Amino acid sequence: MLRFAGNHSVILDEKDRVVLPLVLRKCIDESERENLFKDIFMVRPSDTNECLELYPKVEYDKYIDTLEKSYLPSDKKGQAYLRFFTSRVEPVDLDRQFRFTIPEVSKSAASLGKRLVFVGRTKKIEIWDEPKWLIWQREQGQEREVPAPSEVLIRETTQEARSV
Repeated sequence: MLRFAGNHSVILDEKDRVVLPLVLRKCIDESERENLFKDIFMVRPSDTNECLELYPKVEYDKYIDTLEKSYLPSDKKGQAYLRFFTSRVEPVDLDRQFRFTIPEVSKSAASLGKRLVFVGRTKKIEIWDEPKWLIWQREQGQEREVPAPSEVLIRETTQEARSV
């Protein structure tokens, strides 16, 4: 099962390569690791350009299938989003040391510097510029209250009960 978690600081090398942190590689079941790392990964700027999103190809394909099923050809806004989403994706290969080069267009769109943070988001990994990540974390604690998991569950359960 694939469940990326945690946040991990890394530094781009002189060739703009970065190593996928070991702790994130360990989030993949051992039986799936070899096949997953033989395939390419897909990287794209997030919709808000706050960070990059790194998907294993198999998870990217599943997500695109879901989007395509959700947005009928007659849904102009949905089709526009699908076009926006897919037009910003680039494939990246991991070498034997699990390094990959972040495409310049993606790096620029997310305003990434040399110091990065990889953030596990279950089926994908976010790649943040470290100073932006620290600001985001600080804002979450001070300005925007992040609900505890139990609060989210209670809110979702309440909403489900109202809709029945």
